[in-house]
Amino acid sequence: MHEPEEAAAPAAGHGHGEQWHEIREVFRSKWHVFTGACVSWMLFNFVGYGQSTFSSIICEQMLGLAGNSVYSAVSRDAWFALVLGICAAMGNLVGFVLEAKTSRCGHQLIGFAGMATCNLVNGTLLGVLPQSMAWLLVAIFCVNAVAHAQVGITTYLVPTESFPAVARGTCVGLSAACGKVGAAVGTGLFPTVQATLGLGSVMTFCGGLLLFACVVTWNMTPRGGDLAKGSLERQDFRW
Repeated sequence: MHEPEEAAAPAAGHGHGEQWHEIREVFRSKWHVFTGACVSWMLFNFVGYGQSTFSSIICEQMLGLAGNSVYSAVSRDAWFALVLGICAAMGNLVGFVLEAKTSRCGHQLIGFAGMATCNLVNGTLLGVLPQSMAWLLVAIFCVNAVAHAQVGITTYLVPTESFPAVARGTCVGLSAACGKVGAAVGTGLFPTVQATLGLGSVMTFCGGLLLFACVVTWNMTPRGGDLAKGSLERQDFRW
């Protein structure tokens, strides 16, 4: 009665080796999608985490000093963060509509292009506009928050939907790890570079990175029928 169980043990080891072989095959056939997911997530977090973590610095640079009291400064920063949060929530509603009507490539491209435009415009206008027009900088930054939400959606969806079950967890985990690296580097560099070069230069540089992210998205993110309904099931069956 015990002989079949002993005979089954080698098959389990063979299955494990076969699984790694299948994972390597997935990476070989979808390396461009995997690379695009990793680079997109890294660039997105590099820009997004630095700006969101130090939004109080951005608020002060755009609107000027909020008086001499600590209360007035904290109050204005809180209102600034609240407005950005509302814009991000609105961006998620926009993303809910775009997710159903556009490809993952098109959706992510809209987000990156919007962020790039907002950062480049604000980087150019910062320090040039008179203080009476500071509301325009804030309005553009709010649009940036809406665009930011679009990429926040697609960076999760693309690696989740682009790989079969045998490699999906590995690919999503590595893509997310690249995102965390971008977040750590962006957050660490933002205050130092901003103090040295100024917020305008930082935002212009971020705009340039986001334009590069547009190129990566266009060339490496699936579009069209690659992520059509039922494609995950077909991929899992194939592999």
